[in-house]
Amino acid sequence: MATRLGRGTSGGELPSGSVTFLFTDIEGSTRLMQRAGDAYEPLLIEHRGIIAEAIAAHRGHLLGTEGDGCIAVFAGAADAVATCVTAQRALSAIAWPEGLDLTVRMGLHTGDAVPNTEGDYISLTVNQAARVGAAGHGGQVLLSSSTAAVVRGALPPELGLDLERLGSFRLKDFPDAEVIHQLLIPGLPSDFPPLRLLGARIDLPVFRTSFVGREDELDALGDRIRQPGLVTVTGPGGVGKTRLAVELATMHGAAFADGARFIDLTRVTDDHEVGDAVATAMGVREAGPDGVEATVQALADRHVLLVLDNCEHVLGGAAALADAILDRCRQTHVLATSREPLAVEGEQVWPLGPLQLPDATGESLEELLDLDTVRLFGERARAVDPTFRLDGASCGAVADICRRLDGLPLAIELAAASVRLMAPGELAARLADGLPVPGKAGRLAPARQRTLRGVFEWSDQLLSPPERMLLRRLAVFRGSWSADAAEEVCAGGALEGVAIVDTMSSLVEKSLVVAITEGGRSRFRMLETIRTFSAERLAAAGEDDAVHQAHAQWMATLMSGLSADLIGPESLRAGAQIDDEVANLRAALAWSAKGAPPIFVQLCRDTGRYWLQRGILAEGREQIERALAVAEPGSARGDLAAAGSRLALSQADYDGALQFAELAQAEAVAAGDAGVLARSLQTQAEVALRLGQSAESRALFEKSLPLAMASDQVQLEVVALQGLGAVETAENQLDAARRSLTQALERSRHIGDDPSTATVLGFLGENALHQGEIDEAAALFEEELAMARAARHPHLIGYALGDITNVLVMRRTDFDRCEELLEEALALAEGIGDRQGVIRARLALGQVARLGPRDFALAEEHLLAALATARSLGIVPSVHETLFQLGLLAWDKGDKELCEHRMRESVTVLRGADVAARAVVPLVVIAELELDKGDALFAARLLGAASGVSGSEGEAGDEGAEIGAKAREVLGDAAYESEWAEGRDLPFPAVVDLLG
Repeated sequence: MATRLGRGTSGGELPSGSVTFLFTDIEGSTRLMQRAGDAYEPLLIEHRGIIAEAIAAHRGHLLGTEGDGCIAVFAGAADAVATCVTAQRALSAIAWPEGLDLTVRMGLHTGDAVPNTEGDYISLTVNQAARVGAAGHGGQVLLSSSTAAVVRGALPPELGLDLERLGSFRLKDFPDAEVIHQLLIPGLPSDFPPLRLLGARIDLPVFRTSFVGREDELDALGDRIRQPGLVTVTGPGGVGKTRLAVELATMHGAAFADGARFIDLTRVTDDHEVGDAVATAMGVREAGPDGVEATVQALADRHVLLVLDNCEHVLGGAAALADAILDRCRQTHVLATSREPLAVEGEQVWPLGPLQLPDATGESLEELLDLDTVRLFGERARAVDPTFRLDGASCGAVADICRRLDGLPLAIELAAASVRLMAPGELAARLADGLPVPGKAGRLAPARQRTLRGVFEWSDQLLSPPERMLLRRLAVFRGSWSADAAEEVCAGGALEGVAIVDTMSSLVEKSLVVAITEGGRSRFRMLETIRTFSAERLAAAGEDDAVHQAHAQWMATLMSGLSADLIGPESLRAGAQIDDEVANLRAALAWSAKGAPPIFVQLCRDTGRYWLQRGILAEGREQIERALAVAEPGSARGDLAAAGSRLALSQADYDGALQFAELAQAEAVAAGDAGVLARSLQTQAEVALRLGQSAESRALFEKSLPLAMASDQVQLEVVALQGLGAVETAENQLDAARRSLTQALERSRHIGDDPSTATVLGFLGENALHQGEIDEAAALFEEELAMARAARHPHLIGYALGDITNVLVMRRTDFDRCEELLEEALALAEGIGDRQGVIRARLALGQVARLGPRDFALAEEHLLAALATARSLGIVPSVHETLFQLGLLAWDKGDKELCEHRMRESVTVLRGADVAARAVVPLVVIAELELDKGDALFAARLLGAASGVSGSEGEAGDEGAEIGAKAREVLGDAAYESEWAEGRDLPFPAVVDLLG
């Protein structure tokens, strides 16, 4: 992995020892070279001259050039930084020719290197410097941690330079993480995209308090988790399993090529949801019916550290998932925390005991201060009382507290949080005077719970009656909650007239409730162990049903307002607010499904649009089906069925979508609900359009439009108009389509509905492409993508990514970006279960592989996968398009026989569909192939058929005209025109028959 560099060209003796290497490179040089042509070499020479001059001016040595970049070495890191500043300013000041802006990325790394007798450097430092340089973007200067450490205090203040820490990353071929910094140069750009690195993703919680002790466990477990398999850290609640697991993953996550993921299972309510939670963490947006299988597929080839936290309440689900991972994901390392082992074959159990206790016989002050338990108490006590000190007066009492709390970290932290109320001596006395302590819980409590139960009981005794009541009522919340929510749900009874927010703040101070900040808003959460204890107290107090009822009703009221706001200018805010409450929403749904069906029905009705926009398709559809089973007759059933139809449509389950739509239609007719009726007709229309039945689709969209207008729901008008535009585009009525789509766009912008606007922009862009207006289409698609991303709508994001790719493919440019966009689109579609989106993405990936890198094997793999899915769903237009692309692939591979076979198939599959115009190009290709084989008569007839299908008066396009001219030369005018006319007059079914 070492690199050899040539002798320097700047003169003088090359430096040795601790040196700094500089690597520079022109960003996008290949594209720039293609664009500039012969003008590129002068640009390259000019840029090299600027960099060489800067290197010489700051005592550097130019070692040579590599590709479009330069390599230099400096005795001092400050000189290397000054070189970058000088060069970047000089480069930015040049007025490059229009469209040929040249930007250079630069990377610096400092390490030991010695030139040999030939003046060459052979050192890993060189490789690491190259990796740093390659990670940046044009105009960006990156520094490794070693360079940053050297120059941080040496940057001249008058230059205004500064360093920005970008984070810890893995560099290719280097096992340990590297902290990368960016040099901020006044007057030059500082905002760049994410670094181009292999980049292990370290997705772990960040705690605001320090990790104390456990050095031996960290060392031993650090070695163990680097080996494949399952390690389960077990122990009683409060012993610090989660903190230890996160600390381990933070220390070692960078050693895994795909990083580390932390999955908090406290929000999971039963075993079968474990797979869904892990699949979501791995980027699978919708796991479908089998979350374990989705997780295994996502992890199949990933080298990742998976942390499964708090498994004890879903032991069966966690065990089943871990077992499947051990069997099929050999590169995945699993670190679990649980109060008991998962009991999986191959599991290594690591019992985690309490922190070391002070010796009851007494230690010196120095010995006590070295103990983890005492240090932990001191740090947490200072967090709530900065004046607290561990000294001769307090240490003995703190040691006594730690002993009485059995060295459990959570118990110690709870005790330390009370130092603002009482001194350590008072706390120790209260424990000694009989307050419940760990190990003194009721005999019926499980052994693994007694110690922590004692902590909670002891802590509970210190609460005032309002605090105690509020703590147990807060147990109904899942995830996090707002202060307003606590006031709505927990008020009443003994809390009447009590300032709930103030009482909750007191619980925060006592470490029983945690205050967090999410998106600039203050929210609260509870440790799951405390929540479980508090829920037991809630049930014991006889308040369980009443508080859950209040929680579910609060959630229903909230969703009623937010659902309406999901359409219009408040949609982004409303969606984000529901995101915050999604754990509470699921809890309310779970409880109301059993305890309050009317609330459950209302929740499902008002959540339908959110499920659709967030791509939560399978879960949403399942809940709607359950709600329909218990809903009373009335308008709610129509709304539920209409929402279910859209969810099924997004899954490309067209039979299911039609069943929901027909039920919605029946309910709407009975209730006289024009809006629901319009929605049901529009779902049926879209199914027809996707299946190639444009006439039926048009009729249904036209029927829905007056109903949408009568319902006074502008968003439904938008859907009707965009649907008509899509039909007209499919029927090649491009001007009419543009008029319909323009009307739809005006209405969607008027109501400020970003998802609808993004959809219409996509259809308008497609219309522009059909009319050859590529630049206009590109602008429309970019706006579509921006709106879809802002709305966090995975379905629309995927389609917008595909739309942008269409433009790039037509331009035959930037195939790397095409692949990147389409891989994202494919992941989104697979994640939410959008099979139509999967077809689109794979079809486009096949086309890109064929046209760009000309990887025919990969192209065929994508296209055959798309064909299989399209055929299974009966989507005629997609089957046709995939066959057509497979025909083009065969042409490129030189297999003309297979090409013609695929083209014939692509035309034949259109029989019975209302999209015969799609057959034009395949017919022209078949005509050319037949002409090449010497059958000019058949070629002429096929060209006539292509013109008839397209509705044109002359030949079908320029290519058709060119082939026609060749056939005319062979046949003569009379024979050609006779055959052409005969083909021109054939109805489309006869054209299909003509192909046999």
